[in-house]
Amino acid sequence: MKIGLVGFPGSGKSTVFGALTGLDVETGFGSRRDKANIGTVKVPDPRVDALAEIYRPKKKSYAEITFTDLAAGSGAGLDRGVLNVFEHCDVPFEAAWAMASTQPAASRTTRST
Repeated sequence: MKIGLVGFPGSGKSTVFGALTGLDVETGFGSRRDKANIGTVKVPDPRVDALAEIYRPKKKSYAEITFTDLAAGSGAGLDRGVLNVFEHCDVPFEAAWAMASTQPAASRTTRST
């Protein structure tokens, strides 16, 4: 299964990607966003282990989930490159900003008095 992580800049896509895959990815507005981050995770399943004990196969294969952290668009919408990568994903996952503030911390401005 291929899952595409999409959302506005600063919404937490790369943070979720890192948490799900265990990969160390650069996050924040200064990170490189000219390509997608891709990570694959094997899904352990005790049923596969039980069947392998019974049938003793030469090889045991677990299900895999591939997560793709898609680059955020710089304006309104997604650019063609992002859409081409997204086209190959089975499931879209939208990261939405849901904190007390109305915008991500990196885009808020603070004033000094």
